[in-house]
Amino acid sequence: MRFRVRFRVLLAFICLSSLQGCVRESRAELSDAERRAIAEAVQQRMDGYCKGDLDFLNGFWADTPGFVIAADGGIQEGYSYIRDANRTWFAEKPQTIYCSMSNGHVYVLSPEAASLATEFKWGIVTAAGDTVESYGSWMYVFAFLDGQWRVVHSAGTHHYR
Repeated sequence: MRFRVRFRVLLAFICLSSLQGCVRESRAELSDAERRAIAEAVQQRMDGYCKGDLDFLNGFWADTPGFVIAADGGIQEGYSYIRDANRTWFAEKPQTIYCSMSNGHVYVLSPEAASLATEFKWGIVTAAGDTVESYGSWMYVFAFLDGQWRVVHSAGTHHYR
């Protein structure tokens, strides 16, 4: 009986020791240059948002299990929510009069994850001729998937004028 217990303890120790070699780099183990490069790549991805067409916006968000967007007091799960919202937005063909993101802050979590907080302002003219303006702040959690930085979680609030 003692042999089995010792053998299991030894086996567990070997397994745990071997897993240490498989652990990905943590944020602390990234060099300053690596953190800067990741932050710049995430910011560049964000910079394309205001000029984005339907294809860009559908690729900006991650079609992955666990996708969540929390906006204006509600939570929507699943990529289909944002894909359908993008389709509706472009089908209504609003005219963008301005769109800007400012005061962006990227926090690098790992080589494959980062968050970005930003302020935004935008104004559109709807198909009905109404002008709608919005401002607020937003938080995005990016994951590096399929060779692109894509948003897997997002939250914020719009304020309308």
